Amino acid sequence: MDKTLNRQIIINEAIAGILFGIFGAIPVINVIALFSLFTLTNIFALRYYLVRNSEKLELKDSAILSAIGGFIAAFCACIVFIPVSLIFNVYGFYDLLNGVNILVLIFLSFFFSIICAMTNAFVGSILIYVYNAFKK
Repeated sequence: MDKTLNRQIIINEAIAGILFGIFGAIPVINVIALFSLFTLTNIFALRYYLVRNSEKLELKDSAILSAIGGFIAAFCACIVFIPVSLIFNVYGFYDLLNGVNILVLIFLSFFFSIICAMTNAFVGSILIYVYNAFKK
């Protein structure tokens, strides 16, 4: 894949992750933001790739592209969500994290990002399979 295309996908996923991190701190729409982070961030990456390249995307490539996009978006969402929740004390987050080491927060953010990458890879593979089936 093209390096400029990968850079644009990473930037778009980071922006989506930042927005989902901010929306995740709002109590009314946090479930929608979390669901979107787990399932819809791969659509941004795959759509951008399919718009730029007219070639057929294989399942392996779509899974890799979706996993990378999901990981970047989830990690950026965690980086934004933790300070916003601490500042506004959403859900008693300040009391919950009182005395927690920063390395634990980084580990939990990384683990959350891995889980999000796996679900995005699965959903992205299904999406490209259906897309290729209808494109025939």
